[in-house]
Amino acid sequence: MKFAKSFLLVTITLCFFSTFVSTASAQWKKASGWSLEAHSGVLSQVNGFLPFGTKLLADVNCATLTNGTPDSLFVSTDNGVSWAPFSSNGGMPLISLGSNLIGIADSFSSGFVTRWIAYSTDQGQHWTPDSLGYPTGGYPGGMVVAGNSLIATAGYYGFFKQTAPGTPWSIDTVGASIGGVIVPTTVITMSGTTILAGALVAGILASTDNGGSWNLAVNGIPGGPPNGWPTVWQFGVVGNSVFAAILDPMVTGAWDIYRSSDNGQNWTLANSTPINGGNDANAVWFAGSGQTIFFSTDSGVFVSKNNGATWTLSNSGLPAYDGNGFYTTAMQVSGGNLVVGTADSGIWYRPLSDFGVLDVTPGPEVGNELRISVLENPAENSENVVFTLPAEGMAKVELMDELGRNVRMLQNGLMHSGENTVAFDATSLEPGTYFVRIEANGQSAMQKVAISR
Repeated sequence: MKFAKSFLLVTITLCFFSTFVSTASAQWKKASGWSLEAHSGVLSQVNGFLPFGTKLLADVNCATLTNGTPDSLFVSTDNGVSWAPFSSNGGMPLISLGSNLIGIADSFSSGFVTRWIAYSTDQGQHWTPDSLGYPTGGYPGGMVVAGNSLIATAGYYGFFKQTAPGTPWSIDTVGASIGGVIVPTTVITMSGTTILAGALVAGILASTDNGGSWNLAVNGIPGGPPNGWPTVWQFGVVGNSVFAAILDPMVTGAWDIYRSSDNGQNWTLANSTPINGGNDANAVWFAGSGQTIFFSTDSGVFVSKNNGATWTLSNSGLPAYDGNGFYTTAMQVSGGNLVVGTADSGIWYRPLSDFGVLDVTPGPEVGNELRISVLENPAENSENVVFTLPAEGMAKVELMDELGRNVRMLQNGLMHSGENTVAFDATSLEPGTYFVRIEANGQSAMQKVAISR
């Protein structure tokens, strides 16, 4: 099972020096505290990583388990160097919204997999089914948050969207069909305010109106009728560029990397020589920033220092690929490390400095002040409360009327540092003036909100 490709609401920009540094002693190291026997002695596979506040989560799947819960979460608080069990209740997170996780829950019974969209309000310890309206048999290759909606791919069922966790999903087909037939979707990402999605036959679809409509975004990519455009199996948003991985049509088992610097409007072939390792699309991941880009395949980890033009295999210290077992199945930049998950050899990490990344610049300063804003104000149906925490901690967000009486508790739990978003449905509220108040880390803030009809 593949951990769905996803990108986060908050992007931490890393600035890399362009000089490549190589030392004889520099190599990958295996993370400590890691157990391959996450499921009672059965070999497990790392499906993907998800940064979650100051933590890094790893989803682990037991490919040979025939009954029970196939997924567990592990957590690292030191950028992938060491790991500990986090949750064993079968959730596979795709994105985070504040302290909540949204992803997939599934279970095995008599060799069959039952899978559904789910969300967790307790950091992945328990999952609530959230598949109302989502097609049975649909499998999300990713999710993004765009405007006031969650957009998810659904394989052969195209796109589906919902306004908030717990609300019904609805099919999204405007522009996402050819000859009246829904275009199957693979992966999805955000580049600026544009949603980009991989699609069978259609190559790349783009939406600039938060998933309201879709258009072809294949300018510069060879293909077209009668055979269609090649399938994109992974996106990577790195610096000001977005990259798309496509199987080379002339070289079996190799990848071409296309790059766009205008949010998918135009594409150019970045690499002059195809990259080895096109036998398993589950192994394909991007990471990096600036002009230092990492790309993993079932042959290992490749690094480019020139915006994707040339690539160097960097597997020193990793187990040798045996054509059947070991290969990378997940990749993530975390702090000063590049972290990879594998099919049967646990988690490995390597300092970015080994690749010539001599300086890692943190993202924008959060500051020491608690800040809050309300989007869609005034609104008829829904509100998004956006607030910034100076540090991770317990946060209580409540809606009050003009007399200061509590109308609704919107959030009460652990929230990560930086920007958080809490959405709530305003349809049941009487028109008038309300206040959203937040208390966190000994500070409080309030924002006025008008509900109109």
